[in-house]
Amino acid sequence: MKTKMLDSSELSDLINEVQDYISQEIYKHNRLNTLEDYLDKINYAYETEKETLVPNSATGKIVVIGQTKTRPDHLEKVAEQLKIDVNRLEFYLDYESFKNHPFGKYKWNDNYACILVGEMPHKVRGLNDESSMITQIENNQEIYPPLKRVMTVSGSLKIGKSSFKRTLLECMDESLI
Repeated sequence: MKTKMLDSSELSDLINEVQDYISQEIYKHNRLNTLEDYLDKINYAYETEKETLVPNSATGKIVVIGQTKTRPDHLEKVAEQLKIDVNRLEFYLDYESFKNHPFGKYKWNDNYACILVGEMPHKVRGLNDESSMITQIENNQEIYPPLKRVMTVSGSLKIGKSSFKRTLLECMDESLI
């Protein structure tokens, strides 16, 4: 079936829709490290080194969200011991700072290397149909930065110095940071 010629308004709307779709696909494939394959699929020649197509794990922000009794400066000392620049850390460690936290700012945002989460309420602002923000991020890995749960050795969510260090080391092993 042949499509009729579009008028200028219809054409403009179509162009905007296609640009939005392609932008989302580029962000998604960049985060999944499949950007080169996607660009080949749409027959777009892009000459660059593969390393430049993915977010720079050495400079991206590390977001730490969750209830803790550990002071931020103690967590910063743990990061410093691991040679992580503390200026990369963003802390949201008390109930008031994350119950209305704008989690949407992490969508499609390559300025963030990863999100580390501890104990937090299940219901927070910005949830779609998921039971918690953790689940929403885990179920939409192509949209959000990688999420790591900060857990005790017994398996409960808790941001403490040792669990934070263990999680940072895991992130380093996985080349997330």
